[in-house]
Amino acid sequence: MEIAQRTKETPPSMQYENVAPMDYFLNLVTKFETDMTDYRKQIDETHQYLQTMGSGERVTSSDIVQAVHRLHSAFTDLAARYQCIHQTLARCKQQYISVHRLVNRYDSSNPS
Repeated sequence: MEIAQRTKETPPSMQYENVAPMDYFLNLVTKFETDMTDYRKQIDETHQYLQTMGSGERVTSSDIVQAVHRLHSAFTDLAARYQCIHQTLARCKQQYISVHRLVNRYDSSNPS
């Protein structure tokens, strides 16, 4: 939002050298690709582990405990990574609600 606001406030004749939005989105896409690669590795590891468990060998309680620990670790990692995004979205939602209320109040007091 901050980059979009800065871009909007920059006169069009001055935006030739404005590369901040493109850099931001390139970094965002790179981070997303890295995260997806990490998730794919975790999924593959879990899949291999489950295949090993289901290969005809008897499943022990320690196998189940280990699988649950792996799942817990993966979900905890996901929650930690996306908590900051959730907080940012909550702040954006509050800002949107405030602006929306102001616009509605202005529209109702000025019936063009």
